[in-house]
Amino acid sequence: MRQKFIRYLRANWLIHLTLGCAFLVGVSLGALGVHYLSDNTVVDLNRFVGSLLEEQPGSVDLSFSYQLLRDNLIMMLLIWVLGLTVVGIPLIYLIVGIRGAVFGFSVCFIIISKGLAGLGFVLLAILLPSVIFFVCLLLASGLATRFSFSLLRSRASGKPLWSYFSQYSLLFMLTTAGLAASGYVQVVCTALGIGLIR
Repeated sequence: MRQKFIRYLRANWLIHLTLGCAFLVGVSLGALGVHYLSDNTVVDLNRFVGSLLEEQPGSVDLSFSYQLLRDNLIMMLLIWVLGLTVVGIPLIYLIVGIRGAVFGFSVCFIIISKGLAGLGFVLLAILLPSVIFFVCLLLASGLATRFSFSLLRSRASGKPLWSYFSQYSLLFMLTTAGLAASGYVQVVCTALGIGLIR
């Protein structure tokens, strides 16, 4: 399995490299966006973040877990569907970039507004679970992009795509399971981080 994964990465390194670049561009734009906020917007966002943190439970909340799982599954389903269409490739990159921008903005704003407590919260509640999340997201996006390119090649050669489709769907389900697991890790880490920032 490990050798197959390494061969897959070697064969599709350019796709994952460009997806990684799209993510990093999104992170950079999100972080830069914090510095262009007006003073009134910063005050409003500070108030909103403060109330949001106060509302979050200091223990694992199952309703929050279900909501996060639902949102992540909807996003993954959208990426899977986009992989079935050639025109979906730019939208896959857009989703990755937007998630990067949201991540960069959130991390930068919390650190600036909450200081050392915010940095501790970011390290514990955001960065730790996000490593798993974004690895799975980039893998899933790479699989979808690769399958879209396979559609182009199959139309040119006339070869059937059933075997590619089943492989694509199976691997996508595995990455979705990993992403769902990262959601639970995020819920646990958020509960710990809430106790820290309070």
